[in-house]
Amino acid sequence: TGMLSAQSFLTGKFAVELAKVSLLDKENQFHYLGSYVIYGIMGVYAVVNIVTMNEAMKFYDMTLLVPLSFAVFVVFSTMNTLTFYDDWKSIPLVRIIAVLASLLVVLLGVATLAGFVLRTNEPEAVPPVDEEHNVSTYLLNSK
Repeated sequence: TGMLSAQSFLTGKFAVELAKVSLLDKENQFHYLGSYVIYGIMGVYAVVNIVTMNEAMKFYDMTLLVPLSFAVFVVFSTMNTLTFYDDWKSIPLVRIIAVLASLLVVLLGVATLAGFVLRTNEPEAVPPVDEEHNVSTYLLNSK
């Protein structure tokens, strides 16, 4: 989901750039089919991202899913932005190494959380639900 978010973010940059050129520079970019395709792709990425995140939440704990998704989003967004603005040559190698090291720290933290969550999320015995002792009956009768 992080990669889909980053791609959606990139197509959002394209869409904003198209609108900016059309509105501020008075060069209408919407004469071309490609402009509409970019907006369509942005919408598709957004919907697929939501569906994918929803499916992932069925299988993985949010304490693992969100940090991993965000870490992947940051990496791909950074790479997409550097590519979009043709800015790779201006980034010193030390800064690239620092970003990769910080990503490694995040991934190690998530791995630590994963071990903790997997050890503490053992199935518990759930008491049977009856009409007199369920949550909605309690809330309705508590007034």
